Amino acid sequence: MNILPVNCGPDTKANSFKSVYPVMHWVTENGRKYSPVTNFPMNKKLQGQIVRALNKATENTTKPVDVIKQRLKAFIGSCDVDYRLDSVVRSFYNRVEGRIGDIKPVTYLITGGDVAHFEDYLAKDIGIAKGIAKEITGKAHSLESEMAVDSYNNKGLSYVNNPFNRLKGPDGKTYVLHTKFKIIRNSKGKVKEYELEDAKFLPENGPENPLERLGYCKKAN
Repeated sequence: MNILPVNCGPDTKANSFKSVYPVMHWVTENGRKYSPVTNFPMNKKLQGQIVRALNKATENTTKPVDVIKQRLKAFIGSCDVDYRLDSVVRSFYNRVEGRIGDIKPVTYLITGGDVAHFEDYLAKDIGIAKGIAKEITGKAHSLESEMAVDSYNNKGLSYVNNPFNRLKGPDGKTYVLHTKFKIIRNSKGKVKEYELEDAKFLPENGPENPLERLGYCKKAN
């Protein structure tokens, strides 16, 4: 397992590791090759595992620990100053792009001060619109709340795609967190769990990007 593609340590500049990370989830079953996850329900389920692991406080326990999740948490904590000071993580989902054409990450991890930016600023109008609609009609859904959600999605996507907010290595390249999960089924054939097997930060563009290397997206110019 390798989650250390960039130099992070006491000498790393704080602004070299920003608190917005695109995430690409991959799954396998019965020894087949890994495939990128492209549907929202599964992306949300797998993303939830990562978010819960990063939000979970480190505890002294006799229970078995997930070594990969533990190392990922320690790695991000050593590099991301925002996360180290305030270990809160949320998700943002790209609901605007990525539905047609190239496969690309549709989930993002948001940490530290960026969490407050999303919750207190970008999502603020959604709560206001739903509150007004509920007072008038008894239901939170309205044209205004739909418009507020669309605005949140567009502004959020613009924010996470801003290179200034993204994780970069000393080489200046932007990085993406790739996770690998194995599907575990019960005796009746139903999905029992998704077991995290690996987690790697890899360059977003170039031959080290598995999406590009395996032909899931066009090569960057």
